[in-house]
Parts: sequence; C-alpha cells; structure tokens
Amino acid sequence: MKTISRTNDLAYKKAFSTDGNTAPLIGLANDILDITIVKLNFKQPYSISDFAQAINRDGLIGLTETIKDISASIVTEKDANLVNELQVRKTSDFASRSLYYPTVTFAENYNKDGNKYGDLKPMYGINILGFKMFKKDKFGKTDRDGIRQFEFWDRRHETGFPLEFIIAYYEYTKSKFLTQNQLYWRDYFMDRPIPPEAPGYIKDAARVVEFSNLEKEEREMLSYLERAEADLLAREDYVRKVAARKVEKEITRKAEKALREERLITFQLLVSLGMTHEQIAAKYYISADEVMKILNNVYDDDIDDVNKIDDNDEIDDDDEDDDGI
Repeated sequence: MKTISRTNDLAYKKAFSTDGNTAPLIGLANDILDITIVKLNFKQPYSISDFAQAINRDGLIGLTETIKDISASIVTEKDANLVNELQVRKTSDFASRSLYYPTVTFAENYNKDGNKYGDLKPMYGINILGFKMFKKDKFGKTDRDGIRQFEFWDRRHETGFPLEFIIAYYEYTKSKFLTQNQLYWRDYFMDRPIPPEAPGYIKDAARVVEFSNLEKEEREMLSYLERAEADLLAREDYVRKVAARKVEKEITRKAEKALREERLITFQLLVSLGMTHEQIAAKYYISADEVMKILNNVYDDDIDDVNKIDDNDEIDDDDEDDDGI
C-alpha cells in the first residue's frame, strides 16, 4: 500500500486544519504548550481547492508562501490566537520568520472591536522542526531536548509578563522529551507506527492522511507535490555541489600557482649553477618545455574556468551537517 509522509504540506494541513476536526491541533497545542484549549476555530481551514488555486496562480512558490502555516483563534482561560508551522529543512532565516508570523497575528487584533490595544490577545506559537535548530545546551554540550519554549520573562523578579506571548519549538528528530504524549508526537512526525496506547487525537491525525483515505484530487495533488519536492531537492543539491567544486578548483589553482613560484626561484638558482633545462626536467620528473614555461612565467593565473563546471567533472556526494543555533 502506498504511504505518504505526514510532514508533506498537504498531509500536514489536512491533519491539523480540517473543519470539524479540531482535536489533533488542540491535542498538539495542549501537549507542546501545556495549555488547555476549550474551543478552536481555524482562520483558514484546509481545502484542496486552495492548493490547486495557489499552484495555478503562482506555481509551487504560491503554495509555500500562501498556505504554509496554520492559524486559529482559540479559547483557553480567555480568547487567544494560535499559529502553528511545520519546517522540515533548515533555512538561514527561520529564526526570524518563526517570530514574524506570531507578531503579525498578534498585531492584527489591534482595535478590531474599537478598543485599540485592549483588543490584543495572548499569542501562542508552535514550530514543528525536522532539523536541529538548537544544538548546544547552556553548558555547551550537545542538546538532546526536543522542546524549547520562549516567553517574556523578568529574570530579576522571576515573573512572567501580564500578557502571554509564548513561542515553542518542537524538534522531533531529537531524543529527549518531557511527556509520553510528546514522544507519541515524535512517532507521528517521524512517520512511524502510532502505538495503540497513544491518545485518540494522534491516531486520528495519522488516520486522515493515510493514502487510502485521500480523495482522488488529493492523491493527484500529492503526486504533483512529491515530484516538485524531488525536483527542488535535486536542484538544490546540484547548486551545493557546484559551489563546492568551484571552491575546490580555486584552492587547486592557488596551490599550483604557489608551487610554480617556488620552483621558479629554485630553477633560476639551478640555471645559475650551470644546470641545463633537460637536467632540471630529469631531476623534477617534468618535461623540458614545462621547465621553460616556469622559467619564463608564461602561465595565466586568471584561469577562466574556475567559475565553470564541466559536464564530465565528478561531484562529491557527501552531505554537509546542518548548523544550528
């Protein structure tokens, strides 16, 4: 049976923002943020037509820019807002972006009911990360904690800000979590089988995105997204390898130039001592023509092909480790 990744854009949106199925997102927020949500309304519910319209209008970029995050109004002890985003791969600006969506959402409520700042509501954000954003703990050791939570906090008086503004980061590739439910969510995002004893809302989130439970249009869209993602990864991988190859060529060019400059001095000394070009060539296992080139310094050090990659060049397949904060 065909399977899909639960971190696929379509699967994520379907599992956590389908109208009438609020339990998965409420459960996720409760388990990650340790808050009790009694009511939740999606601001932009999942719709397969949204995916199709975005792609028809703007291509794949339109999809990732317009329907990437999940936003909802919630009720805990009071009215509040919740933003939830999935980021599978590391990007250079994600730390800033993870604050942008919550702050914009927070500001949107200003004067909404005519009360100016009184209309601003508590803000909660959840970032589900498929990469290690925080690599070191406060002691400089490898950080295995999969949960980070930030809020306005007065360190001197050890008290929180009167209005809650909390942003959480759930790194599901790490190994250490605070509760059993957080470990179940790790199984979920790692595409592992969900244990029978896991909460019903986690099992429900997994069930609704099983391939057999998708509509025909969703399956077609999923196939498109998978092809587009594979193409994007291939392009990014090629660009990375080309950049590495350029660096390697430049290092080689500089090393060869340094060797020639060193040999020029040595060869000039040997010529002054009476050695012929042929004798020098035999001593250094190079041709007499090569000796002549070095002595006459006829090499062009502005090599034009440093920024070119030949189709026959071998490209290293080794991956680089992600850097974290």
